Amino acid sequence: MEKPARLGYRVRSVGKASLGNTMMTSGPYENVRIFKAGRDRLSEIKPLWAALHAYHTWLNQDVATRDVDDSWRRRRAQYERWFDDGSATLFLAGNATLCGYLMLRVAEGLPTWSVGERIAEVETLSLVGPARGRGIGQALIAAARLEARTQGIVTLSVAVAITNEGARRFYEREGFRPFFVSMLAHT
Repeated sequence: MEKPARLGYRVRSVGKASLGNTMMTSGPYENVRIFKAGRDRLSEIKPLWAALHAYHTWLNQDVATRDVDDSWRRRRAQYERWFDDGSATLFLAGNATLCGYLMLRVAEGLPTWSVGERIAEVETLSLVGPARGRGIGQALIAAARLEARTQGIVTLSVAVAITNEGARRFYEREGFRPFFVSMLAHT
């Protein structure tokens, strides 16, 4: 399978975004705004999930992925449960059209390591190809950090596929460091 195409071109951000404010970039993703959204906006992020699913399928060729519709049904159900139990915060990025989202979930802290009583987990960060490299991902992470701090949470975590070197570099630039390694084996 070929890597999903990155459409458009990369443009450096000329401004910083913050929650509710507008980030100025040039090109098709001008005036991008980062904002919180509720459960009622979940259907709008399905195409962004599908793009991430296609990328995950390309990344992990040794591990089969589910059909995209089944994958979305399962992920959406998780998102809905997290909204129901009050642990979810959804951030959207876009202007007239959405170009990205971040799902943040608050969970219980780790029993062994002192990372706080609760931890904020970046469950999903997805950007359409042309929106990458413009500071929008950074702005979404900044919004997640602010939300975590507002809730008194001191640790932010994210899980990344080992083969996703670009995402690993991005998160390391954002201050994340490797902590756990998850391993799979056939039974």
